[in-house]
Amino acid sequence: MFRPALTSLGVAVTPIPFSSAGLPIDLPVLDCSVFAAARGLARLMYRRKPDVVHGWMDELGAAGALAGVLCGVRKVVIDLRGFNPSWSDTRGVGTIRSAFRVLSRCTTVSFVANSEAAAKDYAEWANIPTARIQVIYNGIDAASLGALPGDVRDFRNFVSAVIDRKAYDKISKYLGLAKKGAKILQGGNVRRPQ
Repeated sequence: MFRPALTSLGVAVTPIPFSSAGLPIDLPVLDCSVFAAARGLARLMYRRKPDVVHGWMDELGAAGALAGVLCGVRKVVIDLRGFNPSWSDTRGVGTIRSAFRVLSRCTTVSFVANSEAAAKDYAEWANIPTARIQVIYNGIDAASLGALPGDVRDFRNFVSAVIDRKAYDKISKYLGLAKKGAKILQGGNVRRPQ
């Protein structure tokens, strides 16, 4: 998505092709563990010698960052999800948390979250300082948002079409829809594992 813009600025981008299963196909040692992925990525980085490594999501973010640090990459960025992985996934969570703790002590590594809530959630989960996580709001200036009367009406119509009235009333009360202001609702599986 950013490759054309980066290329136009003279930045060499090495995309890592992924299989239909979502695994990097250039990494023969990848066995879905952070350290195995880091070994494969380190081989690739050693050959390519990138100046910047950007890892998106938890497992590959940690793996890419570990490989980048080991290969002496000047800047490593880990883009975090909206919630730490313990909310929805238990595979490798302890390894990712340990990797994030170690990586938080590396000055070449930056953690980026798209909300204050995500930054706080990751900081508490991984026991790393909140100051180590930079918040960049996906290009939306939250301070400039303001709900228009039509926005509230459209939201009410949408919600009432998909849930029952009792649930709608609870959501409305929780979100404070009677008050003027912007509300952002994010859906998805955000339950804690049992």
